[in-house]
Amino acid sequence: SHTVDPIQLATIIGIITILILGIVLISSYLDRKISIQSTQLKVNEQYYKSLFEDNSEAVVLFDSEGRFVHFNQTVHEFYGYSSEELLHQNFTSLILPDYLEHTLSHFKLAVAGSTTTYETFIAHKDGHLMDLHVKNIPVIVDDKIVGVFGIIKDITDAKRVQEELMEVESKYRSLVEQALVGVYILQGTKIAYLNPRLAEIIGYSQEEMYDMHLSDYVYEEDLSLVIKNINKRLEEGVTSLRYEFRAVRKDRKLVYLEVHGAVARYRGQDAVIGTIIDITARKKSEETIQHMAYTDYLTGLPNSNSLNKQLQELVDAKNETAVLLLELERLNTIRDTVGQQLGDDLILLICERIKLALSKEDVLTRWKEDKFVILLTTANQEKITQTAIAILDVISQPLKTGNYDVYVNPSIGISMYAKNSENVETLLDMANSALQYAKQYGNNSYHYYTEDLNAKSRENLELEMDLYKAIEHGELSIHYQPQFNLSTGDLIGNEALIRWQHPKLGMVSPSTFIPIAEETGLIIPIGEWVLRTACLQNKNWQLAGCSPMIISVNLSSRQFSQNNLVEVVERILTETELDAKYLDLEITESMTMDVGRAIKTLHGLKKLGINISIDDFGKGYSSLSYLKEFPIDRLKIDQSFIKDCHHDPSNATIVKTIISMAHHLNIHVIAEGVETKEHLEFLQQNLCDEVQGYLLSKPLPVKELEESFPDLQRMIRRYGLTSEISHRLWLERELDLTKHKLQEIIRQQEDMARERIVSFIKNHDQ
Repeated sequence: SHTVDPIQLATIIGIITILILGIVLISSYLDRKISIQSTQLKVNEQYYKSLFEDNSEAVVLFDSEGRFVHFNQTVHEFYGYSSEELLHQNFTSLILPDYLEHTLSHFKLAVAGSTTTYETFIAHKDGHLMDLHVKNIPVIVDDKIVGVFGIIKDITDAKRVQEELMEVESKYRSLVEQALVGVYILQGTKIAYLNPRLAEIIGYSQEEMYDMHLSDYVYEEDLSLVIKNINKRLEEGVTSLRYEFRAVRKDRKLVYLEVHGAVARYRGQDAVIGTIIDITARKKSEETIQHMAYTDYLTGLPNSNSLNKQLQELVDAKNETAVLLLELERLNTIRDTVGQQLGDDLILLICERIKLALSKEDVLTRWKEDKFVILLTTANQEKITQTAIAILDVISQPLKTGNYDVYVNPSIGISMYAKNSENVETLLDMANSALQYAKQYGNNSYHYYTEDLNAKSRENLELEMDLYKAIEHGELSIHYQPQFNLSTGDLIGNEALIRWQHPKLGMVSPSTFIPIAEETGLIIPIGEWVLRTACLQNKNWQLAGCSPMIISVNLSSRQFSQNNLVEVVERILTETELDAKYLDLEITESMTMDVGRAIKTLHGLKKLGINISIDDFGKGYSSLSYLKEFPIDRLKIDQSFIKDCHHDPSNATIVKTIISMAHHLNIHVIAEGVETKEHLEFLQQNLCDEVQGYLLSKPLPVKELEESFPDLQRMIRRYGLTSEISHRLWLERELDLTKHKLQEIIRQQEDMARERIVSFIKNHDQ
């Protein structure tokens, strides 16, 4: 037997061991590799499952002919068909005919080895259309294209949203481009976008404005405001802002703009976007309204609103100020008489006159229709007085308007800050109190406010309030002053004169309450009451058996200016049943300054059959040439001329001239204010037709007048010339008138004969 060599045995064992270890190591390596590959396979399988089976997009494996080979679950949702219906089905049957050629061309490119992306339309099994985004990827095995992967995305909703967005954008763009307001996008100080309207507002083209900075068109004084508001939005986070600024147009005209802006993103950068409205017209309207609110419409002077504001500013600044309240007493009457246009011209003339008496620092305002307020920033009473006198002087001079030289009666009341008051309203009230005193003192006068005037001002206000209740409470009555015929001595009429028996104050003078009635408008109802009462009384006298007489009633300027005056008089005559020939209406010369209107009204009254007299004749300022155009029955000579007619040559001449002129115009003359026997004899000797006055009778209440009727019939015989002398004077007057008429007839005949001779000679020469 062989003995085993230990060394050989060890070598063999080592070799075997090494082989075993190698096998173990190789086996372990192979196991690890297989494990890694298995894991990778599982990962790849999961990737595949995620990318294929669990993909929200449809994934399809087509063969090279376009048949469905494999697909994920999403395909069923896209197409609506089951796996059996789709498997091995060619996709072309599902494509809309209009898109088939386009789809096939892309599929063929994929079969040829190109990856393509496109959009197509398919019809779902239920019939609705689907817009698909398709990506075709060629499947290559061993360098051979064996099919095509299709990754399909439903973009139906996205396309619809996109189309809606495009439609909205189109509408928005159309709206912006055609908007009536300016639209802008601003980045920095340059415009990134503007619509045509904004370019039109600023006056530049759109192209020009893209190259311009804010400073090129924003008004210099407003530039800081605009930049400040832009920064508020961009840096301070103010999301929305509205403000106004001014811009300079290309034609250099200034426009007012209103901005509505907000923060936005534009092309990846912060921007300010908003609208701009041209408010120039509105601003001008506001300025006009502001101007109208603080400016008198006619004169352009500051009005009462402006006066209060300016006076308050002076008071707040503690400036010593004098308030001069100027009233033109007859202004409203003159305006009503001469008409609107001439009245306006008169006021403008008055304003120019007042300005002549003022310095540049003085402020002239028109407070009311017939009142002006002058503010003098001084406490120098001497200067204030000089200014007041200068104003009165220029205003009291004749004022030329149209064909008239008219006069107004100015008066001034003066109050002072802070001597009299530190309150605006009180200062004006105090000036008004001083004015009322100045008016009582006499025309063309001024007066400073003093403490004792407050009581007088309150009295006037209380009197005004009481006058409103006077008619209702039966406090008004009428006294009648008899009128006599100087030739026969007969009582021919009575003038109705209103009286006010105040329950506390007693008899209030008409010179006190009539101006209040005129100012408040109460003269209209009061005047109508007087007319009705007087007509009714005259009718009652006739019914009682008295000889028919004329009743004379005075009309105020406001009454005469009424459009329905004729209708009012006609209605009262009808109501009282008084024959129109027994009513005489007295008007003043100033009422006839608007000749056209006066003629129309007077002829309307004459058609009713009433008599018309001009009261206070010779005292007014109307042209005598219009007398022949007015249907006047009587002129009443003002008592200021009668007062000294028997020893003042000037007054005597005026009275004689009026009587002579009236008689040549076939107008009767009545003289008022006959207080002495000398007055009466003078008027008789100069053939005045009628008279009234305290010599013969003062105004009497009805009962006293009725009791005096018998005595009144003998008044003229008692105080006047003898009937024989009176009769002779009237005969001489008639002879004189007859002589004058004969001379006029002879003159006319001579003129006619002369014209015939001239005409004969001309014809003979021809």
